[in-house]
Amino acid sequence: MARRTLPSGIEVEVLGRCTGGSFCKETATHSVTFAPRPGYTPTGPNHPKGVCQRHVETNYVSDEEYARQNRATSLAFGPRVSRRSQHEIRPLTPQEAVEVAHETAAPERWEAEGRIGVFRRIVELHQAEEIDGVLVDGISAQHVIALYDALKPEQQQLYASWGVLRQVDAAFRLLK
Repeated sequence: MARRTLPSGIEVEVLGRCTGGSFCKETATHSVTFAPRPGYTPTGPNHPKGVCQRHVETNYVSDEEYARQNRATSLAFGPRVSRRSQHEIRPLTPQEAVEVAHETAAPERWEAEGRIGVFRRIVELHQAEEIDGVLVDGISAQHVIALYDALKPEQQQLYASWGVLRQVDAAFRLLK
């Protein structure tokens, strides 16, 4: 899945899901930020990550538990947990919670928009999908959405009534 950085700076998976596990479908409820020790400079951005309660409990352990797991595992791999003392863990702020809720409501918004919502889903999830028997990729969907959003409301209704191939063709011709 593709991660997104919300306007507040928190990083979540698509649809506001937890970043703590590869296939976690839980909504992010906590913010976890790496708190480097003095003198250590992180090599990349230090965005807070949105994680669910279950991953806060299982992935972030005390220093003693970390040391125990480190001794119990192979030195090549190390423990699969992080030290709680090296991270700032807190519940989401009200602003972050609103942004995550907006992300989790995306399927309802897509459903309400009909076929245009399917194009938006393709763009958001970066995944090709078949619409009315036509396989539509992300770039085509992105062009259709860009054109649709640029039109006036009465023109949007007309454009939405066209077939998929006609919409894609018009989008590529007009958005060069």
